Amino acid sequence: MPTDIKANELRKGNCASLAGETGYILTVGNTCAFKTKTSTIRVVTDELKPIQITEERLLRFGFKKEEFWEDYILKKEVFFQDDDCFGLIKCLDGFKFCVDSETGFNTINEKSYNYTHEIQNLYFDLTNIELVCQ
Repeated sequence: MPTDIKANELRKGNCASLAGETGYILTVGNTCAFKTKTSTIRVVTDELKPIQITEERLLRFGFKKEEFWEDYILKKEVFFQDDDCFGLIKCLDGFKFCVDSETGFNTINEKSYNYTHEIQNLYFDLTNIELVCQ
């Protein structure tokens, strides 16, 4: 069961869930404006639940699936220096961030990412580009 999301973990545009309905954050604070397909409401931020990262969600964010040894990697064609590319490798305990470079896929740290808002925040921090569903 997902845990509550704390206000300091969220940015405008982050995906979250409230009472089983998916939406995204319009404003951030102890309360926030939350937009779903049918309405925009003001909620206490701590009532929001994180959305588990899935392959399907990453594909909707514009990631592409690429075979990698006996497993796969999900890559986003946003290039850093020297044509390195942002990627996520599925691991037992979540997804790990990696860079696709001339030497192959290299994980950057040992942190595992399990929720959509974590990937959205990491991606924005690295690229200054919002990661939104397509």
